[in-house]
Amino acid sequence: MPNLYLLLAIFSASTQPAVAYSQVLNLRPVLESCQSGAESRIAIRRFTKNGDQSLVLVNPSTLDTQQARSKDWRCKIIGFNDILGTRYGDLLNRSSSPPYTLQNDGIRHSTRGLEGVYLTVDLCPSTRKGFNEEIFTSLMDYSKGTTVPVGVSISGYWISNHPQEFNWLREQDLSGKLRVTWVNHTRTHPYNHNLPINKNFLLEPQANIRSEILGLEVQLLSVGITPSVFFRFPGLVSNEKLIGVLKSYSLISVGSDAWLAKGEVPTHGNIILIHGNENEPVGVVDFMRWIKKYRGDFLGLEDL
Repeated sequence: MPNLYLLLAIFSASTQPAVAYSQVLNLRPVLESCQSGAESRIAIRRFTKNGDQSLVLVNPSTLDTQQARSKDWRCKIIGFNDILGTRYGDLLNRSSSPPYTLQNDGIRHSTRGLEGVYLTVDLCPSTRKGFNEEIFTSLMDYSKGTTVPVGVSISGYWISNHPQEFNWLREQDLSGKLRVTWVNHTRTHPYNHNLPINKNFLLEPQANIRSEILGLEVQLLSVGITPSVFFRFPGLVSNEKLIGVLKSYSLISVGSDAWLAKGEVPTHGNIILIHGNENEPVGVVDFMRWIKKYRGDFLGLEDL
């Protein structure tokens, strides 16, 4: 697997010259309790970045993630039961519990009682030029200068085919105009229009979920973006086995109970889904119409 990730990092670097790239190797899932002074975190990944042994750390109270050098933290291996009782552990447990539905499994609605909605924009692979930038500019206009959160479910193939658009999104996040939660939407987003849904997407026999999860994370880590703890299945299609694999990678499955293109109208606590890759214009039109009437808050997925 390391050779695949190196090739991904090199390919990405060759197509996006405006961004400084790091060499990311040997990315692998772990579950460790880590301490640095008074700070406590959960490590979910170990990897080598430009020769340094590194970690992806999760704050179990806020669900925020960060990259860190492993030499700055004292870590020990733990089990899943050791993180139960934390917000992170409880949400991970909720997202991986039965019933296991073929479509739209995982977290679909907040249970915290916060007033607001959770906007997620899917960027599946697309041959169309550009993307629906108006989704994000309308959010920034709505926020009137304050940072507004948005979950971006991003695929590796979309990044590779839309380097300028990806860099634009990254810059809005870095400048504080948006607060992007980078949701793993797999490296290639497998899909075959000739296959039935129960054998499609990641349920295709040849689909390699390890490569799909870690390959996308390498692309993000190589440009300094820390992946979040959230994952969206391609097509929102999964089964019990895939949910179990996702849990072993310490990732939380996010579905939706307000897919705008299907005519679902958002209310408080909803996770909104729209596609921003120019492939679903009706959903974008509905969103632009809806946001003009909306008077509530946009919340970050970390608040789920």
